[in-house]
Amino acid sequence: IYAADGTVLVQHGGIELGQGINTKMAQIAAQELRIPMNLIRVGDTWTGAAPNSEPTAASSGSDLFGSAVKLACQTLRGRLAQYCEDSNTPAWSAQNAASWRTVVAKASGARVDLQAEATYKTPYIGSVGGSQPYGRAFLYFTYSAACSEVEIDVLTGETTLLRTDILFDNGQSLNPCLDIGQIEGGFLQGVGMMLTEQMMYTADGALYSDGTWDYKPPGTKSVPLVFNVRLHQLERYHPDTGQPLDYASVNGSKGIGEPPLVLAATVFFAVKHAIVAARRDRGSTQWPEITTPATVGRVQQAICPTNDTLRL
Repeated sequence: IYAADGTVLVQHGGIELGQGINTKMAQIAAQELRIPMNLIRVGDTWTGAAPNSEPTAASSGSDLFGSAVKLACQTLRGRLAQYCEDSNTPAWSAQNAASWRTVVAKASGARVDLQAEATYKTPYIGSVGGSQPYGRAFLYFTYSAACSEVEIDVLTGETTLLRTDILFDNGQSLNPCLDIGQIEGGFLQGVGMMLTEQMMYTADGALYSDGTWDYKPPGTKSVPLVFNVRLHQLERYHPDTGQPLDYASVNGSKGIGEPPLVLAATVFFAVKHAIVAARRDRGSTQWPEITTPATVGRVQQAICPTNDTLRL
């Protein structure tokens, strides 16, 4: 905390990749210190401030770094609250930034330490494995459901994603706007894996789909024409003990980055059912074999194989 103006510098070990982790860290700091968010600045991540940080991966960024930021801010808040009590200084409030600056300035003059650090380890990590094959491996689970509707061109095999509806449980969302964006992005990444991103190799094993001429990542046309995403934020408690049934991480949130990707499987199976319908119209009741990604060529071939004896 800077005594001159009451601003706060937060530095954490996460890497901002566009997922909004810096925004979430600023929110957590502002909430814990009970000050306006415009007083928070998130500094660049560097090893001078966080020399032993964990990778920003596996949807763990907010859990790890947010919890550490929260612990550090609680330490600072505790020091300042104790100073206010000992010196009979009126406590600050989130609605009055001037009161925060006054407390910080006076505390600095009294040589209260205005710096704090903290580390956080996810519970149960490493509890299962090796000689311990049973037990609790995760702090919480993320739940979701999705439904997709597609339309295929029976002549070309082209797929149009008409609609997708997603209901996602990520606990108490730290930032619903960011989290819905993460869900949409993760789902679209999965759509690419399910429909277009085919790896192709030469006879001697060399990869030749190494550019967008042969390798097709999802684009704007991959987005569902109707795309509905809703967060399911519901606290569940044990009817007898009153304890939460789903333990979550920082401020009741859950990881959001990678789980939405698997929901794109609904698109693949929708394509497969569309192929079944197209084949049924041509007199076949057999279940077609098709692997991911369901590319234009594979869909067209599944509808009308080269050895097809169906009615034309």
